[in-house]
Amino acid sequence: MNLCDVVFPQNLTTLTYQVPESLLPDLKKGQIVLAPLRGKIKKGLLIRHYCAEKLPRKDLKKIESIAEPEPLYSEHMLSLLEWAADYYITNTGTMLKSMLFKEITKKPRNVAEVNVATEPPSVRIPEDAREILQEISNERGFRSYLYHAADGEHEIGFVGEMIKEFQKAIVLVPEVEETEAVFSYLRKVLGKRVCMYHSDLKRSERYDALMGVYRGKYDVVVGTRPIVFAPMTNPSIIIVMREHNYAYKQEESPRYHARDVAVMKAYIEGIPVLLTSVTPSVESYSNCLKRKYTLLRSKVKIKHPRLFVLDMKKQKRSALYMANKLVESLKRLSPEDSVVAIIQRLGYSMLKCQDCDTLVLCPKCEKPLVLHRASGESSARVMLMCCHSCGHKESPPDACPRCGGYNLQYYGAGTERIEEELKRYLNREVIRIDSTSGKEEKIDSASDGKVIVGTLKVKSLLRRSLDLVAFLNPDIVLNQPEVKAVERFIQDVFYVRDLVKNDGTVYLQTEIPWHPVYRYLRRWDYEGFLREEIKNRKRHKLPPFSKMINLRIHLKRGMSEVDFDELTAKIENTEFIGPVNPHFDSEGYMTYFEILLKDEDVHKLRKAVEHIREFADRQKMLLKCDVDPVFF
Repeated sequence: MNLCDVVFPQNLTTLTYQVPESLLPDLKKGQIVLAPLRGKIKKGLLIRHYCAEKLPRKDLKKIESIAEPEPLYSEHMLSLLEWAADYYITNTGTMLKSMLFKEITKKPRNVAEVNVATEPPSVRIPEDAREILQEISNERGFRSYLYHAADGEHEIGFVGEMIKEFQKAIVLVPEVEETEAVFSYLRKVLGKRVCMYHSDLKRSERYDALMGVYRGKYDVVVGTRPIVFAPMTNPSIIIVMREHNYAYKQEESPRYHARDVAVMKAYIEGIPVLLTSVTPSVESYSNCLKRKYTLLRSKVKIKHPRLFVLDMKKQKRSALYMANKLVESLKRLSPEDSVVAIIQRLGYSMLKCQDCDTLVLCPKCEKPLVLHRASGESSARVMLMCCHSCGHKESPPDACPRCGGYNLQYYGAGTERIEEELKRYLNREVIRIDSTSGKEEKIDSASDGKVIVGTLKVKSLLRRSLDLVAFLNPDIVLNQPEVKAVERFIQDVFYVRDLVKNDGTVYLQTEIPWHPVYRYLRRWDYEGFLREEIKNRKRHKLPPFSKMINLRIHLKRGMSEVDFDELTAKIENTEFIGPVNPHFDSEGYMTYFEILLKDEDVHKLRKAVEHIREFADRQKMLLKCDVDPVFF
């Protein structure tokens, strides 16, 4: 009896079908086949076919036909599919949904190539590029490399030299704007054998890129996270640029990490994988110390902008949230100089009662309400209070909801209030860029004389032309109860450093100047920070010295209680935190909660997950797994 296993891009496991005798001669692994599923004929991926003595079930259906004669996915890609589904604790169908299956199998009416619209970025080729290339070229087969670049311009230049050497490459870039910049440079250097893929392209353009890679029209594909699954036959190298970036982690199921999938893909393909970054992740640098990766340090010396750490407990202030030293520096700038002020808080400010010393809170979720300018109003005096957690909105109260006092004062500052302050002190146009401003389109920051205020998200819209950058409240980031908060902060500062002119200035305002991260920032010593951070993580058995799985458990609607003792009873010898982060609906019912599992033994973690899955299934709850979470 001839059988085959087929995967559909749905939340399903692999399904088994009979193979008609007429199709057997043409059947190949990796083909697209048509088969009945839930009363309809659907396209699926054939991952294996084999003989059996008897039918597993009497009602086993037959595949209808072969949609495409040539395999869409190679045997290496099929192995990657099954590895990823197992590692990220999901089924093969859910994993296939993320592998561009629908993009490739559904041809649009028109197919169009991408027109280059982005100006190529400023690029510098490292002087030691040929020496490093020689070291990599001498090695054959799989090997993982981590290139620690001097700055972003050298990183792009080095990647370009690598692709010239290896010819056929998959290049991952974390963000859309950066993808377009890298593509425009590589297209300029290598010509039309380079294509691009990201979600903002038209479907016809995405289809051209994927099918062009599959059919050999393109030898190099540059793209965001999903392009790690590009159907390229026999790539020579896989490159992951800015490998530390959290955009490589998919937020929805399956929560795979494209960098880690790229390393496994290279292992399966038997080719080298190159991770590059100006600020490598702790995980990748640790792998270098363990000799799992080969560390390639750039020997290029660059000139750093000046950096000042301002102790806000000692600094005099004439402006809210800005030290006098910073204000005076801003006043000395010429009208042609470009300035960016970064503050990690949206809105204008919060309201605090001076009588009972409490903030005005959201009546639904008890999170602080934030004042925003009312829509369409230019005056800062017309306000609306918003909850950034649940979305509740209301007018500012006249009296304190807690004690009834009338002594309500502004507390803290957000992007809107800093915008107002900068206009007052500089007497120049100030552009606010945040999720509430409606101005998140690209900024040509190369234009002279712009003053920009925004959250850290603004950094991806900027180019290297800044005279002064000020981080107004970095302590908010540093004080977050997350293991990787400090790592993310120093990476962001280094990213912004690359946008500042050599003779420019970076200001960091803080009330905790003793924090170790400032010691390394003053010297622009990123590797020093990495070595210290790795020691701390090892001491506390935190990743990468342990494994973590975050479980989100969704309850049935209207479920009033959960037996947490039964839930955790069989989690033996495995550390867990939770239940945490409970979420409630408007009627007060819990909708989901989370449990974080941690252990050095992966098998113990998996056993704990299976126990919790069994509990969730019995209670008709939905379990979602996040293996190797990036926020914990």
